[in-house]
Amino acid sequence: MEETEKQINDRPVRVLLVEDDRDDYLLTREMFDEMHGRNYVLEWVTNYDSGLEAICQGEHDVYLLDYRLSGLNGIELLREAVAQNCNAPAIILTGQGELEIDVAAMKAGAADYLDKGRLNSAILERSIRYAMQNKKSQEDLEKRVEERTAELSSANETLRRAEDA
Repeated sequence: MEETEKQINDRPVRVLLVEDDRDDYLLTREMFDEMHGRNYVLEWVTNYDSGLEAICQGEHDVYLLDYRLSGLNGIELLREAVAQNCNAPAIILTGQGELEIDVAAMKAGAADYLDKGRLNSAILERSIRYAMQNKKSQEDLEKRVEERTAELSSANETLRRAEDA
């Protein structure tokens, strides 16, 4: 059964942070404590493998991926998740502030790219909201395409039957 808009807005937003640095986790936790627009539940894993497993389980609404993950990075994690057909809105967080990373993040399918040095609760909340809205828009578009494809298939079948008759 589909969730109504009210049910979607009333339930907590589940966010997973994939971050190997405890201090960065604590700073992110503080930002979530400052957010008052919606109820957020922040969960945390500390490594690439746990992050990939969680993304593929699909139990969270948004994924915050640290760029540097003990030898690997959040962009590689996102690429691997996409390769395994794990479709989830992800935001890359980094202290690097380099245009190349920004471009690579977006090409990998990130919903956004945020510089940790400029990050605050308002920016983070806005980015999470955008990622969720973007995913919903994409799902709505895919649903309309499926419905239209089914309609066209049915119409084609009707035409074939008419031609055969």
